[in-house]
Amino acid sequence: MLDEPVNASGGVEIWLGDLLRVSKKSVHSVIRAAAVAIDDPQFKLIEFENTFASQIGLLGIQVG
Repeated sequence: MLDEPVNASGGVEIWLGDLLRVSKKSVHSVIRAAAVAIDDPQFKLIEFENTFASQIGLLGIQVG
């Protein structure tokens, strides 16, 4: 899910650039939320893996 909507109208170069920017921002937000979850003293791996997408879960396991 994107953090903000992207309007796919006008020049394709413009809205694809906007889509890329918003996509990066959204992934960054999810990774930040995962990092906060890992630092929680009551961290539970199974709950973490059920909460986040598998790619983020793998990243969390590698970093944590």
